[in-house]
Amino acid sequence: MEHKSIGIIGMGDMGKMYARRLSSAGWRINACDVPSKFGELRKLFEGNDNVVICPNGHSVVWVSDYIIYSVEAENIDAVVAEYGPCKFQFLYLNGKTFDSYREQQQDLEQSLAGKHLAKHQR
Repeated sequence: MEHKSIGIIGMGDMGKMYARRLSSAGWRINACDVPSKFGELRKLFEGNDNVVICPNGHSVVWVSDYIIYSVEAENIDAVVAEYGPCKFQFLYLNGKTFDSYREQQQDLEQSLAGKHLAKHQR
């Protein structure tokens, strides 16, 4: 836990609660909300060395090991579509370089399907 960090995208009441509780348990937190709340959130968490308020979700995703999306249900698809894939751009996995998250997903699905078939053909 000492070197792992949790990113929180969405710092409403629930996001703030996650940040407080997880940081008090020793986790490093990288968090953000809409740009207009950046200054307010930095002041709110000023004394908490385990919480870093980032300017946007891209920053949070790039520096975090785990991500919590704490946004309203009607916005979750758009927020995940915006920030979810950004960490996986130019991903290097198992000796291959992928230009996008979608390409990596397709390769993984094909690989898993191949292993599934091979297992049942034995």
